[in-house]
Amino acid sequence: MDIEQLAKRTLASLRKDCDPLVVLLAAFDEAVAIRGYADTQRLDCMEALSWGYGRGWVLRDSETGRGLRLHESSRPEAKPTVRQAIDDFRAKKGKI
Repeated sequence: MDIEQLAKRTLASLRKDCDPLVVLLAAFDEAVAIRGYADTQRLDCMEALSWGYGRGWVLRDSETGRGLRLHESSRPEAKPTVRQAIDDFRAKKGKI
């Protein structure tokens, strides 16, 4: 089963009114649990499960200082893909 089929199956198995974050995490956890998926396939899965909220993706430090947050966002600095959000964060931090 490829990552797109996995994402669709996970979406179909959850309630329609389920929190989008719950849907994303459920599919991501299932993808991670299956051996053989590369990181690029995991990122593709996250993008496939996107609900189209806001302008795109943001990777940022948490506002409480307890780690990082990767999420869909309506913030002006949001990027169209997960990869671009990660690259933007790394560039801002000087870690390319």
